[in-house]
Amino acid sequence: MRFHLNRERCGENTLAHLNNCLPCLVQSRKLLHSQTDIRTNGAVMLQYDRSKILGNGTFATVFWGTWNGEAVAVKRIEMHKLNKRFKDREEVAMRQMDHQNVLKLKEVQENMDFKLLVLELCIGTVRNYVNDVNDEKMFNQKMPNEVEALIQMTNGLAYIHSQHFVHRDIKPENVLISSSYVLKISDFGVSKPTQPTGSFSVTSGPQGTKTYFAPEYLRLEHQESEERKNIKADKSIDIFSLGCLFFTYIMRKGPYAHLFATPGMQFNSKENYDIDVTNNILKDKKFLEKNGLSKGHYAFKMIDGMTKAKSKDRWGLDEKKFGSNSQTVIETLKLEQRRQNGPKQTVV
Repeated sequence: MRFHLNRERCGENTLAHLNNCLPCLVQSRKLLHSQTDIRTNGAVMLQYDRSKILGNGTFATVFWGTWNGEAVAVKRIEMHKLNKRFKDREEVAMRQMDHQNVLKLKEVQENMDFKLLVLELCIGTVRNYVNDVNDEKMFNQKMPNEVEALIQMTNGLAYIHSQHFVHRDIKPENVLISSSYVLKISDFGVSKPTQPTGSFSVTSGPQGTKTYFAPEYLRLEHQESEERKNIKADKSIDIFSLGCLFFTYIMRKGPYAHLFATPGMQFNSKENYDIDVTNNILKDKKFLEKNGLSKGHYAFKMIDGMTKAKSKDRWGLDEKKFGSNSQTVIETLKLEQRRQNGPKQTVV
């Protein structure tokens, strides 16, 4: 829908007039590249610049903007493209989140066409970090050390699970880097409430990014909706995804670094990469060592435990599963953090 911008002068407010009125048509086209103001009680509270795109996806575009004078990111969701069940899901989830490692929702505004999520502004994503290995100026000098970064991501996801939500799309693109170099989990567009046990229904099928799917979640693609009505998944699918993300983060070898990617394979397209990785996930063929992570690395056993083929065998983030003797992810990381920091000096 295009709005008639000169109706006060022309005295018309119809689409037919707009398409035939040269001054109105010119002005409407100029608006496509200009600032958009959202007013509350006549005052401009939110502005976003459609020429400054920070990111985009299937249903949304993220713009640079200001809210009450503060620089923010504005996620504009196209409501007509969303399935009805997803229209409010992201907002509902984010309103419940309040954690330093989860992206903060500041405000929500909407009309018939768009929903606008006003979010804290960040400088990049973990995908930028792992791909831009030579970008010393933006990342390396100020990023948290490796173990601290993994702890931050673990804490963020553990908090999300504590609020009885499963994220369903943990991947490098969905972990943002704030201006103070804190890592924050973002994009709750396909998140879903869980039972207190962590289980959730999968009637609508798998949502998210295939190359970070757990195998049991990936198999749902080949099942009919009637079959899926009787199936439950659980929050450990996020732990599997996080394990894959940890490997990518540690190796920092660009877009095709993945523990389930066939070693030495030259991928000439993303499609070929996706097929290779998903096939190996289904076959439980992972290549931590062959893809560069030595068995002696502190994260080797942990990542292997997070990406077990069976949900019941995966490591917990901050809580042990009943009957399990394995460490949790956060225990392993904090133990390594203490080892790297060395023994505390006693002040006499």
